[in-house]
Amino acid sequence: MRTVATILCLIILALLSGALLAVPLHNLLYPVIDLPFHKMISHISTLCGFLFIFLYLQINKILNREVAGFAIDPSFIKRDLTTGIGAGIGIMIMLEALLLIMGVHQFEVYIDFSLQTFIFVLLKAMLTGLLVGLIEETLFRGALLGGLCAKIGTMSAVIISSLVYSAAHFIKYRALPVDTEINWHTGLEMLPGAFSRFGDPAIIDTFLSMFAFGVLLSLVRLKNGNIIQCIGLHAGVVFAIKLINYITDFSPGSRLYFLVGEYNHLLGYLAFAWLAIIISTYYSRYFKRDMGNI
Repeated sequence: MRTVATILCLIILALLSGALLAVPLHNLLYPVIDLPFHKMISHISTLCGFLFIFLYLQINKILNREVAGFAIDPSFIKRDLTTGIGAGIGIMIMLEALLLIMGVHQFEVYIDFSLQTFIFVLLKAMLTGLLVGLIEETLFRGALLGGLCAKIGTMSAVIISSLVYSAAHFIKYRALPVDTEINWHTGLEMLPGAFSRFGDPAIIDTFLSMFAFGVLLSLVRLKNGNIIQCIGLHAGVVFAIKLINYITDFSPGSRLYFLVGEYNHLLGYLAFAWLAIIISTYYSRYFKRDMGNI
């Protein structure tokens, strides 16, 4: 319980630090990087989260390649990364196929399919996927899950890290009105509003989907002993989502609209059920015979 409380305190500290540091860094970088203030807070908070979690691991003398999820033979990196990407793309293609068959999604009528545009979309989606996968897996399935596993039970570590992972996606800072004067306390004033989505019941289905995805990624980490395949899986999912959003759209007249979430019209109860099936299958194949693994 003490470990969980410490992790929650570190998360709160990261959010407070992000809110305070965003102002001087925004003023310092503004002539060079014109990044909206609300995005600046978000990025700095994530960076602070990295620093505090790794500092926690260092203080507790459990910071090493194995705990961080990077204990892997270099000759296997390419194999695990590409396998993960393929699996992630496959998971989302199956989900999207179901949504199209059920009439929840429809193909976009007007799409620019010129070769130049399509290559640009593909490259941007893959680069975004790899960047998101590297950052989020290093933090959540690397430092956080690895650190929790070293201090508490594996099952508890999987659940807690997945809950934190899912919740982090609903902390959203709102854009400031144009010409708003930014003071040292502006970030702190914006912080309570960043949690406004947690009071909206409409996030439940998407929250469950993100939680299930976190559990699946955790199982992949535990099975492989590192996060390389997790990075690939995460990248493949993000890549597929970007491509799906470009090619298809939500069908507002569908009677099965409740299967997808209000916020992105892709993740939702159907995605949660699909991921639950994958988790059950993966667990049965790799963990059921040895209950000590999880």
